[in-house]
Amino acid sequence: MGIKVKQFSVGVGPKIAGFRRLVTNDDYDSSSSDGEERPGIDFNLRAIPLGGYVEFPENYNATLQLQREIEGDTKRALIKQKAKEDGTDLRVAALQLRKEEGGGTGGANGETKPWWKFGRTPSSSSSKGSAATNGYGVVIADDGTVSLPPIEYYSDPDLLQNRPWGERAIVLSAGVVFNLILAFTCFFGLLTVGGGLPKAVFNEGAMIGSVTKGAASVGLLNKGDVVLGLNGEALFTTTSPSAFASQEAISKLITQIRQTTPGETLTLSVLKANTATPSDVKIKPQPFDTTTTTSPPSIGVSLGPNYARTAQVQATSLPDAILKSTNEVTELSSEIVRATLTSLSALFSSSAPNQSLSGPIGVIKSGADVVSRNDYRAVVGFVAVLSINLAVINSLPFPALDGGQLVFVLVEAVTGRKVDQRFQEGINAAALLFLVALSATATVGDITAIGGGR
Repeated sequence: MGIKVKQFSVGVGPKIAGFRRLVTNDDYDSSSSDGEERPGIDFNLRAIPLGGYVEFPENYNATLQLQREIEGDTKRALIKQKAKEDGTDLRVAALQLRKEEGGGTGGANGETKPWWKFGRTPSSSSSKGSAATNGYGVVIADDGTVSLPPIEYYSDPDLLQNRPWGERAIVLSAGVVFNLILAFTCFFGLLTVGGGLPKAVFNEGAMIGSVTKGAASVGLLNKGDVVLGLNGEALFTTTSPSAFASQEAISKLITQIRQTTPGETLTLSVLKANTATPSDVKIKPQPFDTTTTTSPPSIGVSLGPNYARTAQVQATSLPDAILKSTNEVTELSSEIVRATLTSLSALFSSSAPNQSLSGPIGVIKSGADVVSRNDYRAVVGFVAVLSINLAVINSLPFPALDGGQLVFVLVEAVTGRKVDQRFQEGINAAALLFLVALSATATVGDITAIGGGR
């Protein structure tokens, strides 16, 4: 599209290797080793293989703006400090500080000094409109207020920020689109030349993986039992649910158990191990932690999907491969969206079942577990599922993500006016801080889970 780019990077963190493709029609590049400008685009491989990014050049002098903001904050702090020490208002403090720190525009060696050192006095101290400035263009009015000059945005039409909203929307959507294309390609390859697409087959019910010592279920439920229903209501509407449908039913079951009132008895429909007919088991949930009154009710078992086998699905023709690949991407995308929304709601709800969020370490461990099977089809399938996860997460309308950036673009499309860029940057910075904190929390959970062998 002819939009200027500074850098394409695979991975994040320290640079391992890379090269520069020189170009002849831009001037946004960093300096070369001989100190001269060498316009070009950097292509880098970085140390941490978790994602990648495209870096676009700024459409204003960000370094100068940062210096101005630091200078403005410094001036405001000095004026407030002076007003507090002298017991005066901000206007008087500003004028007094100029007078005390005045004495010319240069130092002993002729160096330029900040405004509070060279004390430029306005032509009329009684005029509210007069002001003093420094080399950064920061203005200090006689009433003690400090203001920054407006940002001077570049007019270069090849900068991303200066392109029409439709073109920016295409660029912002490209990552999500190609994540889905990658997943489609993985599925298509497995269905045609890859020996088949591994597809887990599940039976109905929630499999009990373990029973906690001293829990309400001890003596009533055992490892390998399958829970089919609760209080006369079946957990599943089909005998062969998907993995996500199974997990969704399990989450619903856990929520219902946690919402029981003290002393209430539940009736579980359970298919005991090595039996063909389900039976009813009456159980009274107890607080998981008896040392606190806020602990939710629990029956003390771990639950998982009722795995049956893994089928190898193959395509019968080229159109069939396209159809099955499309269906796989569509189904996984919708299920991941539901799972993501459930996980996010669990962060803000005490009654929702725990939905552990995996951080980078958890993702790497999952990938290592898949690779350890020595089955390339499982690896390709894992890449496809991970790619769809990235597409879903990145498309969420949350600032700092592509979906959030698209919201700003759509607002411009509807209103015909751009959202203030500095406002966008502030919102994105706050959102990025939240995402980093969330990732750090998930990483701690990953380490704890690995250390505990769970």
